[in-house]
Amino acid sequence: MADKTHENIFKFSIYQGRNVISERIFSADSFNPVIRYSVDIRPIIPEIIQRLQRTLSRRNLSFNRIDENAHVNYNFLKEYQNTCYDFKVRAEKLRKPFYIKKEINGKIIKGTECRFGLYINNNPIVERDFPVDQYNPAVRFSYEIVETNRELVEFITEFLKQTDIKHMWDDYNIIHTYGIYINQIRELGFRKRKELIDNVDDSQFVRKVRNEYRSTERRTNNRQQEESQ
Repeated sequence: MADKTHENIFKFSIYQGRNVISERIFSADSFNPVIRYSVDIRPIIPEIIQRLQRTLSRRNLSFNRIDENAHVNYNFLKEYQNTCYDFKVRAEKLRKPFYIKKEINGKIIKGTECRFGLYINNNPIVERDFPVDQYNPAVRFSYEIVETNRELVEFITEFLKQTDIKHMWDDYNIIHTYGIYINQIRELGFRKRKELIDNVDDSQFVRKVRNEYRSTERRTNNRQQEESQ
């Protein structure tokens, strides 16, 4: 049996307590490896939390899903309620979760504790807890939470694409400013790369780096010639 090519995947998950409310998986292989393994979505975390808070506290929700192939209209909330009734168990997932109220850095935080997480190959990239005032337990069965998750994944994907494009242009600037090769760029650490990018307009710095790389290249070529003799 032929080996399957490994696929890298991102996963975006929404939790209330220990329970997964919604989860979505999407490919990570469309991004540059440098971007893929050094994801930084801190600039968009506040907006992600705001969108989730709005959805998780909504009162007017839709619970119907239409399976066009089977021509069936599912109401997931009713399905859950009916199953609980048939088995004579309480609808625990519709109970109001524990409500918190605490002070953090002089700010009062109140609501139901929720969390979102972004992962690559099940390894956490970022996880954030956030409160939801007036949390609606029925939201986990709704069309809205599925749509919000889909929209947030698209939002994150677009942010990573823009980061990827910027990374490629940074590569271009480094190559043409400092006269180095793409394989040398791949060997740069984060700090060194940032230093080169931040100083592309500093002629003295550029001249110094160019001379350093030329000297290194000459030493490498001389050593290779000596070894081949």
